[in-house]
Parts: sequence; C-alpha cells; structure tokens
Amino acid sequence: MADRWPAAALDVESAEIVRPSAASPLNIVHVLRAPLGGLFRHVVDLAEGQAARGHQVGLIVDSTTGGSRAEAALTALAPRLALGVQRVAIGRELGPSDLAALRRVAGWVRQAAPDVLHGHGAKGAALTRLTLRAPQAIRVYTPHGGSLVYRPGTIAGGFYRTLEWLLKWRTDLFLFESTYIANLFAPKSAVRPASYGWCTTASARPSSLRSCRAGTQPTSSASASCGR
Repeated sequence: MADRWPAAALDVESAEIVRPSAASPLNIVHVLRAPLGGLFRHVVDLAEGQAARGHQVGLIVDSTTGGSRAEAALTALAPRLALGVQRVAIGRELGPSDLAALRRVAGWVRQAAPDVLHGHGAKGAALTRLTLRAPQAIRVYTPHGGSLVYRPGTIAGGFYRTLEWLLKWRTDLFLFESTYIANLFAPKSAVRPASYGWCTTASARPSSLRSCRAGTQPTSSASASCGR
C-alpha cells in the first residue's frame, strides 16, 4: 500500500468507535471471496491483530481460488484463529451458485455466533449481510473495489449500484481502508460519512458500533460511515 497508516489511526481506543476489553473478547467473523492480493493481505493482518488482542476470530474464504500460496497462508493463519478457517466455493459473478454459498456461510455463521460479521469486497459483504443466522451481530462492510469499478450510466453500473443501495439497509457500519475508496463509494451508495482517515476493528465493541443503529455518528479519526 502506497500510503502508510498514521500512528493515530492504529489507536483504536482513541477513535471512540471501539472499546478494547480483555475481559470480554468478541467473536468476529471475516468473509471475503478470493484469498488473493491486497484485500487478502488486509484481512489477514486485521484478523491477526484481533486475535492478538484476545478476540475469537474466524475467516470464510473462497475454496476455488488462491492456489498453493493461499493454502499455505491460510494453513499458517489457522492456528491463531479460535473460530477457524472455512473454505466455501464463492463465484466471482452473480449466479445460482451464490445460493449454495449463502447456505454454507449461514450454517457456519450460526455455529460461530459472531458479535461482528465483517464482509470484505462486494461478494463477501453481500454474504454477510444476507445471512439471517446471526441477528445479534453487527454487520460491517469494507469495500475494496468490486461494484465500484462499473461505470456510471451503464446497465451493469446501475444494476450493481442498486444492489449496493438495497444492501445498505442491512449494513450497520462501513469501514473504508483508504480515503480514495471512501470518496469513491459514498456518493454511489448515499452513506453518511462520519469522518475520513483510517481505522481497524481490531477491538470493535458492539455497544459502540450500535450507535449507528441508534442514528448517531461515531466521533473518530476513522473512515467510518453509518449505513442507516
């Protein structure tokens, strides 16, 4: 990543949208499609940081991509994740196979009983927001491109922007990994930005994240937006 996160961005306690507590670890499940590239590295770093802070972390990723390099990375990561690593066939494009993927994701999510469901990228975030198996969980979305790459005014662009708008109502918090993505995404989905900068949910507390549900803005230096 070209831009380095400022030190203040990693101080999640001062960001005020998170409250670390060693006595009360969270169950956190991350969902993404392909275990490849910068998105995968971002999630691995985030999951490792959360686990190091005492949280119970799990990861759901596609089983059909990534090859031997992804397999090696997931094998190395798995012992640090109390909730484990689950591989599910997740297609890149929308299709009937998504129904099977949603069923498998929902079944595993029910067992994990997460406090936080964090979807990364368009497909991962769609799966986290469409599953009904964790009604108590905070649903977080970090866009990494996906539906953002379609040009405005095209049929595909209009279709995917409409899907993003509909899924917004199943999203409690948007966390952006850069100001570039935040500025690109917000106008397309009409989210209400809190402020811009960087943040991790390494110690995310549901009580503070639920301020979005109550209609209040988190005060932070993080790139965060309420989804409702």
